[in-house]
Amino acid sequence: MIEQKNNSNLDENINNIFLKSSTSLDFFKNNLIDIDNSNILKELKTVDDFNLFHLINVKNFTFNNKIYGLIHLQLKFFFKKPDYNHILKVMDKRIELALQTSFNNTKTKKVFVFMDFANITKKNYSRKFIKLVAEKFSKKYDDCLAVCYITGNITFIKLVWPFVSTLLLTKTKKKLVLLK
Repeated sequence: MIEQKNNSNLDENINNIFLKSSTSLDFFKNNLIDIDNSNILKELKTVDDFNLFHLINVKNFTFNNKIYGLIHLQLKFFFKKPDYNHILKVMDKRIELALQTSFNNTKTKKVFVFMDFANITKKNYSRKFIKLVAEKFSKKYDDCLAVCYITGNITFIKLVWPFVSTLLLTKTKKKLVLLK
């Protein structure tokens, strides 16, 4: 079981905004359950298809002995584009799939998010894309968001946090957990 405790005195400092958690990345990964994506993998025809599949991946996640849908965002598979509408439409479809998984197993419409900033560089970072994703979760999916786990390049996360924090609602910020 993952334990979380809210910090009652949250401010905009990255060291204070994330929920305090003893959850390690290894413990988190041990609660992930891959789903059978063989039919989707057969349809991948281009490098862009492959990257999009890995950028926004749906998995099952065990939390409090129940299985929920989880969106795994691996930003190392992101590449800058002039337009992100297609990526956002795919994200919506995959979030709906994760919500349906949660509902089928728990009768609740909750989704977990795992944002993986490992191997992110200037080449695959876009303020515009991060802004669109942050706005999507804050405005469209905030009531459905259970917890957003964040891992990866901590230096990078601290660097972009001042920008990202301005995009998130306070109640969304309270659902963030930085994995150890």
